[in-house]
Amino acid sequence: MYDLLTRSGLRLAVLLLVSPVFATGASTVSAADQASGRGATAESGVVGTTVHDAVTGLPARACVRFVPVDRDRYTLIDLGDLQLGWRSHCAAADGALVAEGVEPGRYQLFVNPPYDEQRHGLQWVGTHGGTGQRHRAAVIRVRAGAVTSAPQIRLDPPGEIIGTVTVTTAAIGRPVAGVYVGLVPMVPHPKYTVDVAITDVVGRYTVGRLGPYDWALQFSGSQIATQWSGGVGNARLARTVPVWEGGSSIRHGPRSAPESGPAPPWR
Repeated sequence: MYDLLTRSGLRLAVLLLVSPVFATGASTVSAADQASGRGATAESGVVGTTVHDAVTGLPARACVRFVPVDRDRYTLIDLGDLQLGWRSHCAAADGALVAEGVEPGRYQLFVNPPYDEQRHGLQWVGTHGGTGQRHRAAVIRVRAGAVTSAPQIRLDPPGEIIGTVTVTTAAIGRPVAGVYVGLVPMVPHPKYTVDVAITDVVGRYTVGRLGPYDWALQFSGSQIATQWSGGVGNARLARTVPVWEGGSSIRHGPRSAPESGPAPPWR
């Protein structure tokens, strides 16, 4: 019972923390608020925020991954590993998200997955709403023994990206099957399928559940050189693909041949 009351007190402190007064960015609260949460220890900290539906403003649920800022494509990763960090924390029914036992460091937050995939899309958490580009996400600093507030999370409606991957040889586009299409750096596993889109026998893929932002895609597989959309090796230099609410963005993969039909709006 004592632990339950303590956690309730922590949630109340966090809700006060992430009221609109604090919603413009990450900040560390006072010692009085820190003392109310036993999840903050000498070795770890606590992060609090709230999750809302961007359209209605009502509380919503989602899970958030804490991605260390220094975790990038040059970090050694295992086969099949997505560079999205390992710690995941989920919001309660009232939209309050309290992440305890977070190791000190700098983090960016990735919302994955939303609880209602029909209403909410994936996002990197920005200072004033979601973004599809990691380098535009807000950075929060977690300190040992402290409670830190993250920006409020506003969940937008989802959309998707549909495209085709082909390899051009002698002006002929050959569709490529088995290409992994993801949002973050990854190393495909030769046996196990990871939670990313994979091109079919005609080279087509669909990346869904995306928030309505500009996204960069990474293409990797045994038949192509690993690259970001636009044929570059750096996500910051990638040619992003806009996604809009409830719609589809048609995107050709690396070295693609034109598809029939009208030109997609992102061109």
